[in-house]
Amino acid sequence: MRVLREAGVSAVFVEHDMEVVTRFADRVAVWSQGQILAEGPPEAVLANPDVRREVIGIEDAHAGT
Repeated sequence: MRVLREAGVSAVFVEHDMEVVTRFADRVAVWSQGQILAEGPPEAVLANPDVRREVIGIEDAHAGT
């Protein structure tokens, strides 16, 4: 990835492995039902309650409080 950054090249890839996403992506977009549900830095997107619930399948214990 460093080589791409130094060359000023962007790459787009589709990945479902969250470890790969957090390791290699500077920016992610999460699609759900044909629409972008969230986009931004991986840490912020993966912490998004809608992404966690609808895409990852994790219910937040504090949702709705």
